[in-house]
Amino acid sequence: LSSRRPATAINTSAATDLRELNVYTNALKTLDLSQNANLEKLNCYNNSLEELDLTGNKKLTRLDAKDTPLAKIDLSQNTELDYLSLNNCPIEAIDLSNNTKLSSLSVEL
Repeated sequence: LSSRRPATAINTSAATDLRELNVYTNALKTLDLSQNANLEKLNCYNNSLEELDLTGNKKLTRLDAKDTPLAKIDLSQNTELDYLSLNNCPIEAIDLSNNTKLSSLSVEL
């Protein structure tokens, strides 16, 4: 979903077999992927994201959400997470104590 006309909403709840989602460079404010239990990779950078629900994504290994206004994110259930990029996000604190498989982490303002 990357085009000249940025998407402002997306509903993926029926795509239960979805493994990879690329919705970067759009105008999404919220993204609820809690119904996509098979999601492994998410590229949602360069959006207007204020809310990102990844609570049902236990298989998620890669998350790139840089350049978004995300102020908070709950990754406690994403224990398979290996790569995380939150550069240029106003996140003040993040708990990664359950993310023991992280091998690449990028969080800078």
